[in-house]
Amino acid sequence: MPIDVGSLEFYAKTGSIPKAVRDVLMQTIARKNAMTDTQRQMEERRRQINDITTEQTRIRENLKTVDRNSDYGTRLLKKLNDQETTLEKLQGEIKELTQTYDKQRKDLEEYLQNTTIDDKQ
Repeated sequence: MPIDVGSLEFYAKTGSIPKAVRDVLMQTIARKNAMTDTQRQMEERRRQINDITTEQTRIRENLKTVDRNSDYGTRLLKKLNDQETTLEKLQGEIKELTQTYDKQRKDLEEYLQNTTIDDKQ
């Protein structure tokens, strides 16, 4: 069952639950927020890739109508080359962010599985 961060925050800020439970909730919220931030970063990189891919289609269409050796053709080819470099960088970042997210998820799952709360507090 997915963790609803809003519900966790509500319970964590309520004084009617034991401090140990609040502490666990706050730690869970922090970990879940980190995962959400990582997901947001991955989505931003994917959006950038989509934008570049769309622009590359336009540039390739323009290249069909100009002499590749002209100043404009050379400029378009350079832009395509630069964009390919950017795409490779973004794809690498997505790979790293995916690994980070997977580790964050695993760490959260382990934290929740291994957390016990002493009810004597």
